[in-house]
Amino acid sequence: MIYDVIGDVHGMRRALENLLVKLGYTNCDGVYCSPERRAIFVGDIIDRGPEIPATCDIIRGMIEAGAGAGIVMANHEANLLAMHVGHPIHEGEYCRRRSSRNLAQVHETIEQFDNQLDEAMDWFSTWPLWLELDDMLVFHACWRGKAELDLAGINKLNAKNIKRIFAQNKLLASYNNLLKGPEFSLGRGRQKDGYDVRYLWFAREQVSDAVERTGVHDYANHIHKNGQRLKDFHHGKNGKLLFFGHYSMHGAPRLFQKNAICVDFSNRKKGCLTAYSHQKSQGVGEKHFTSVALD
Repeated sequence: MIYDVIGDVHGMRRALENLLVKLGYTNCDGVYCSPERRAIFVGDIIDRGPEIPATCDIIRGMIEAGAGAGIVMANHEANLLAMHVGHPIHEGEYCRRRSSRNLAQVHETIEQFDNQLDEAMDWFSTWPLWLELDDMLVFHACWRGKAELDLAGINKLNAKNIKRIFAQNKLLASYNNLLKGPEFSLGRGRQKDGYDVRYLWFAREQVSDAVERTGVHDYANHIHKNGQRLKDFHHGKNGKLLFFGHYSMHGAPRLFQKNAICVDFSNRKKGCLTAYSHQKSQGVGEKHFTSVALD
């Protein structure tokens, strides 16, 4: 079996269909399928794009028909769910604040789903936080956090589990690590677009890539300053192959490390929708990437 791990789609229905066809899937009575392939999605299928419900319908149809091997929870879906769950400690508040910035992030999703939003969120809440298949571990942003959440018996974001996470700082830290990855501050007055900067834990030796992705010219200095904390996110060369999205990398799809494979090269909607096709009997290599333009 060939597993096609597909990056952050973000409501780009046409690009998704183009990618599936390029990979060899055919539309069988409304469901994209292949006898020898299964698609795995790294989440972040909502927000930003012009056809969010249609994108979700394609992916959900594939998974329910067995043509998709699964989808994992990502920060955008988690943010939407957390905005609809009451905070377990702070009465009258939600687990994710409904600030103007947070509402703007999910505006397109809420508007496009309209009265079908609750049904969509019910589906999102069934997604696992990670998937383990053969020699693969698939998650959205970073491997760190999985062990702690697994120990707590949390692998889905239903309302009960969201409340548990937001009631305990250690669980919340693990949740943020898994779905958002490590970040660091640039210091007072230097936040990037109002946010902390993502640490590219899988590309720690490719500083020039990190500088271009983050726009932070002194990225290396900040890594050195935060070095001890960020080392906790480095991973060994043994064990399962890690697959993830989230980082919106620039340029052509490529490997940064042979056992940690990023499939998000969307470059803030200026790049491509990417898949990596993995078969256990084959080695790892850049020839296994497939991509289409985002349009």
